[in-house]
Amino acid sequence: MVGELQPTWTRERLAELQKAHPDVAIIREWLEAEVEPTRDRVMPCSTEVKAYVSQWKLLIVDDGVVHGKFEKPTLGVLFKQLVVPRSMRAELLELIHAVAACHQGVRKTINQVQRRAYWFS
Repeated sequence: MVGELQPTWTRERLAELQKAHPDVAIIREWLEAEVEPTRDRVMPCSTEVKAYVSQWKLLIVDDGVVHGKFEKPTLGVLFKQLVVPRSMRAELLELIHAVAACHQGVRKTINQVQRRAYWFS
């Protein structure tokens, strides 16, 4: 979890920032209602919402924070990825590059981001 990297990334802060992001907020609302949105409900939504809905079975709300599930077949490991609002992405990339990937380049940083985070871009 990202909180392991930086103590300021609390569940409360993550949940609030997700609630403030319109695309993540609607996904969270639907997940909490435990009702998969219909095609008619999704059609007027943004491309980002549509992308998240296409991954519906892999999305969960855990302790108030939206996550995606990601399995790396070569490792046989299931990762819980934070669904990252746009406002947090640059900070997360800098944090992971500096802390988790130890400034060891693009490939290591990408692997560390993929283990911890998911967003549509």
